[in-house]
Parts: sequence; C-alpha cells; structure tokens
Amino acid sequence: MSAWAHALRGGRPLLLAVLLAASSCGGPPQGGTEAPAASTSAPAAAPPDAAPEPAEPAEPAEPAPVTWASDVAPILDAHCGVCHREGQSGPFELLTWAGVSDHTDQIAEVVGTGYMPPWKATTRHPGGFANDRSLDEADKATIAAWAAGGYLKGDPALRPPIPELPGGWPMGEPDLVVEVPAEYLLPAEGTDYYRNFVIEAPLASTSADSRWVRAWDFRPLNPRVVHHAILNVDRTGWARRAAAADPEPGFGGMDTGDVQSPGLYLVWAPGSSGASGLTGPAGTAWELDRKTDLVLQLHMQPTGKPEPVGVRLGLYFAAEPPPRRPLTVRIGDVPLDIPPGEADYRVTDQLTLPVDGELYSAFPHAHYLGKRFVLTLTPPGGEPLEILRVENWDFVWQDQYRWAQPVPVEAGSVLDLEIVYDNSEHNPSNPNIPPARVRTGERSVDEMGNVTLDFVPARADGGIALREWKYRRELAQGQDPARAHYNLGNVLRDRGEREAAVDEYRAALALEPGHVHALTNLAVTLQELGRDAEAATAAAKVLKRVPGEPAALTTLGLVDKAAGRVAAARGRFERALGADPGYAPAINNLGALDGGAGVEALERVAAGGSALAVMKLAELDLEAGRAAEAVARLQAAAGAEAPVALRVALGSALVKQGRAADGIAELRRAVEAAPADADARFRLGGALLAMGRKAEARPHLEAAARLRPEAAPVQEALGVLQAQSGDLRGAAEHFRRAVELAPEDPKHRANLQRIERMLGDR
Repeated sequence: MSAWAHALRGGRPLLLAVLLAASSCGGPPQGGTEAPAASTSAPAAAPPDAAPEPAEPAEPAEPAPVTWASDVAPILDAHCGVCHREGQSGPFELLTWAGVSDHTDQIAEVVGTGYMPPWKATTRHPGGFANDRSLDEADKATIAAWAAGGYLKGDPALRPPIPELPGGWPMGEPDLVVEVPAEYLLPAEGTDYYRNFVIEAPLASTSADSRWVRAWDFRPLNPRVVHHAILNVDRTGWARRAAAADPEPGFGGMDTGDVQSPGLYLVWAPGSSGASGLTGPAGTAWELDRKTDLVLQLHMQPTGKPEPVGVRLGLYFAAEPPPRRPLTVRIGDVPLDIPPGEADYRVTDQLTLPVDGELYSAFPHAHYLGKRFVLTLTPPGGEPLEILRVENWDFVWQDQYRWAQPVPVEAGSVLDLEIVYDNSEHNPSNPNIPPARVRTGERSVDEMGNVTLDFVPARADGGIALREWKYRRELAQGQDPARAHYNLGNVLRDRGEREAAVDEYRAALALEPGHVHALTNLAVTLQELGRDAEAATAAAKVLKRVPGEPAALTTLGLVDKAAGRVAAARGRFERALGADPGYAPAINNLGALDGGAGVEALERVAAGGSALAVMKLAELDLEAGRAAEAVARLQAAAGAEAPVALRVALGSALVKQGRAADGIAELRRAVEAAPADADARFRLGGALLAMGRKAEARPHLEAAARLRPEAAPVQEALGVLQAQSGDLRGAAEHFRRAVELAPEDPKHRANLQRIERMLGDR
C-alpha cells in the first residue's frame, strides 16, 4: 500500500475527512475500452496448379489507447463530478485535465482498492440500491487500462461537454431556497461540534398555507467542515426558544428537544446530492405549513483555523398530494460498554413491524469503533433475507442506502440487527491508542449504533398504529421515556382517547416536570374533558415557565368562558393573539363568545392583516344568514397574495350564498394553487358531491383522506359518496372509520347504524 493510501486508511479521522471528500457515483457505465477493429485484408491468390499455402494469421489490430478525453472523463463526470467540482465538498476538481492530471496515481489507486467512490453497503434484496455510487467492473477496467497506458490525455476535442448544474443544484432549480447566513464561526480546535440552526417558518414568505416537500438539497457554503446534516421540523416553537437562549446562532448539542422528523429521515452526507440523492419514496412527501420551522443539525469538524459556517437549502414541492405518508422506524440503540482491546464486540436488536408496508431506505450510524452492520427481514412463516450489510464501517463515509425496489413488509415481519465493534489497536480509526473502555454517548469518542429506516405503511391509517407502536416500543426500551410518553399522549389524543392521553402527559411530567409541551397539552386535554379546575392549574404552571404561551392562555380563556366570565375570557384570547396573531384556537374562541362579545376584538385583529380573523368573521356572517356580507368581506381580503385558506373560505361562502358555480370555480383555483391542501380538496369535493357530481367529487375527497387520514368529516363525506353510489359496504367502512376517529360525535354513529340497517334488510 502506498504512503498516500496508508495515510487515508490509517490516519486520524479528521485528517481523512480533509484529505479527500466524497464523490457522487452511480449510474450506467459510460466509459470502457474500444473493441479491436476487424481486419479488412484478404490473402493473396495462389498461382495456378500450385499447392495452396497455409494462410498466414492476420495481425490483430492494435486496440485504441484509453485516454482521459474519450474514456475516463465521462466516468469522472458521471460518478465524481457532483462533489469534485469547484464549490463542492471535494478537495480538488476532477472535471478538467488540469485537475485530473495532478491526481492520476491517486485516482487509479483508490479506484483499484475500492476506497473511492465511497460505498460500503450490499444487499440481497433484488435490484440493489438506487443510489449505489460504486463503479462497475467495466469502469474500473477502463481506469486501470488508462493507468497502464501512462495516463494519456487524448484529443481534448473528444471530451464530452462538462455537465452543468442548474444554479449549482443537481436536481434543478428548487421551488424555494432558504438560507442560514454564515454568522456562526466554527472554532479552530476540537473534534466534533453539533449545532442546530433554526429557519423560522420558511413558508410564511409565500402565499401557500402548506406545501408537500418531495425532495430537498443541501449546499454548505463551507463544505470542508460539514461531516453530515440532518433536517427536522418543529411545530412547537421549542427550537426558537432554545436558539434565543443561546448567545451564538442556533443552539448546540445533539439533543433537539421536541423537534421531530417530518416522516422521512432527512440526512445529507458528502456525495448524497443528485437526482437520486435526497428524494423521498415515490408517491410520498412531507408537509411544511406556514407555522412550521425547519431545524438543521450540522455535525462539523474543525480544520485548525476558525471557519464561517453557512448553508443554503433547496426545497422541491410535489405537484399533487402524496398518496402515501412515510414514517421513520429505528432499530438499535442498545446500551454499550466495550472493553479495551475487544476486536469483535457484538450487539443485537430485534423488532416486529405491526403493519403492512414497504421499507425504502436505511441509514446506519455508529462512531469510530463501528465495524459491521447486518440487517435481516423475516416475514411471518418465511425465510430471513439480508436486506443490508455494511462491512468495514467508516465514520467518515456514512450514507443513507435506498433500495432500488422497496422492500415489501407484511405485518408481523421481524427485523434483526447485528452491529460489531472493534476497540482494538488494529482499528486504524480508533481514537484511543492505547484502547480505552468506551460506553454509550453522544460524543464521537463515545459509541452508539442504530439503523434508521424510512417505512411507508400500505394503508393511510396505518401511520397512527405505527406511531403508537413506535412510542410504546421506545418506552419498553427506556429510550427517552419522558419524550416517548409525551408523543404517545399526542397519538392517543389525535385518536380521541383523551383520558389515556392525560395519563401519558402526566407520566411525562413525572419524569420531566419542566416539559412545557406535555404540560400545555395536558391543560388543553383536561379542558376538552371538562375538567376545568385541573386544566386551569396546569395552564397556570405553563404560564409561569413561558409567559404568553397562547395555548395556555386560550385554555384559561375557555375555563373563564365556561364559568360565565366572558370579559375575562375575551381578555385571555386577546392576549393569546398578542403573542401569536395567527393562533387559530384563540381566533375561533373569540368568535364563539356569547352575544358577539369577541367580534370587536376580531375586527381589530382582522384589520391588522389576519386572514384567520377575516375568515372567522365571515363564518359568523354566514351563521347569521348574512351570506352576501360574508362573501364581500372575503373578496375584499382575497388579493393576489392571500393564503389558500382564505380562497377556500370564499369558495365555500359563495356556495352557501347559492352561487355554486362561482364557488366551485373559486375552490378549483384554490386546489390548483395548492393541490396538497387537504381542506381545499375536502371543500371542493363536498361542493361537487352536494351538486350530485359524484365522479368529479371522488378524487378530491380521496385526496383529502390521504392527506388527513385522521379527519372524521372526510371519512363521513366518503361514506355519503359511497352510499349514493350504491356501495353500502364501502359506505359502512368509512362511517365506521369516522366513529373511530370521533367517537363523541353522534352523527357518525347514526350514519353507521342507518347503513347497517340497510345492509341487514338486503
């Protein structure tokens, strides 16, 4: 092994990351040696009567020499150019002869040994990996022949045009670009820095109420220092508060509090950009609404001098609502205690998936002692299949592996994970020489091990069951139990099981009394159950920790309203809107105060530009039979930049005014502007259904059900549609689902009973 290669494999991990960055590899082979030319000569004719002479074998034509211009450049363009170009993570460019000629021996060696392009995974699942960056044997042979021939340049005129990246984005120009300015300065010394940067409500700068993100891309302004990045979402405001409390931009550490995955595990590592790099499973996307913050966690490694850190994110929106909603599943996180000198320390984990679906990708993670990952899937009554194996784990070249064909999963299938660690002196990446005992921890010199999987349930409602299973499993394993209790409480509350949700919130608070979101949701849920005294106590505790918290103020307002203290209730709701002018529960409850007591306050909020307040006032107009006033109010606010929700409200008001054609046209415009808006789809489908246009209504109601599988009114509308279409069994299924989602609403149960009687009469 050359000194250069030895430095790569045996050097310290930080040096390794600086020496050579990933290349983006994969795709069809584009190089290769040319086939020998066929001989066109014929032997000379023999003289008459002469004995025929044996024919001389034809001299084979010399194969054309392998050159950079004709043969190697296309390979480097396709497999290395995304990273090895100016402004990307590669430490040198490989798109020009000037860049390549300085690194010919290095290229030949790392390709020959398989070190470059970096790819560690294999699978026995048919089809392999969609984002496989490894070179095939033909490309390797081409580069080997080029090296053997002396690294010929060839005719530059034969070099194909260098691929262009639109605006520097491999997937094309994004629909929305957001930035983290280069205001954070990474220290010169140290090993690993984790920093979380909050991008506040990026969709608020657009007219859309929500969009579904089908793909994203990541462009660090200083690629040398970024080891990897994870993108999450925050709908609670927790990350904003954490960043505000930190004197530097963002906030530090691996703990991201109440920040959550949006359904897919959004991770970037050098080389993962590109058309197959950061897209979700086909037919899926994750939701971003106007009040959701993005939280970008960067793992950074110093270079020996202070480095500014900034980032650009590109978001690509889905044109249609996604038919499927993915969720992340994690296996592993077994407690570790690895003795010094142990070269084969093994841990295992197992889980049983509770619903049918498909596995789309896997992201294994360990630190410097990781050696091997093996993940198998065993269907009920079937044979185990090795769906992922990573040999010679390398902390520097972590990746998310995406199967070219999703791995089908039957409910009851078992996932088994084995991870092997090497804490011996023979591990060239071991940060401790001589080896030291290593335990579970978040620092890179500690250890951990898990595989995060993107899983797509087969049924739209499978996500709720999967979320409940996920958090109950975390509780059984003792993984951050306070957060698991809180998340489980949210699932149960979404499902209408409020008493059970209260128990989970209380369990979270017993473990972590300062868990503000558990305390807030406890207050809200207790008020929904009519337990006003307990709700008021919980809400008061929230306000001591977070003065002005709108959910707590609204809860206290509802308690005041129930006790007949209308003026006090109005004051609470107004204070909530002072903290968050777009807080819908406060707006709705102001409008619901007896005798129109909140209308004056709503008018003030509406005058300040609140579309929600305008919509609530229009709703009050409609309830009072003033349809013309409602329409006029909404039309006055529905400018070019009006949010989609306001246009939906206008369309619905026009329908109620008796102008069905105008209303449906307005609702269609709303759907065209935001095809992934569940309410727009639901209102348009409902309006068409009311007009008897069942065939037109169906795709919109079905889209709304995919977007909001937990919405009982959507299931009710689908039940009506099925009943009117003569499918009583289908109608019963939807009404039954509506009852499950909203058991307190007697209308759904009455619909179900009516259909069941009709089925019984057949």
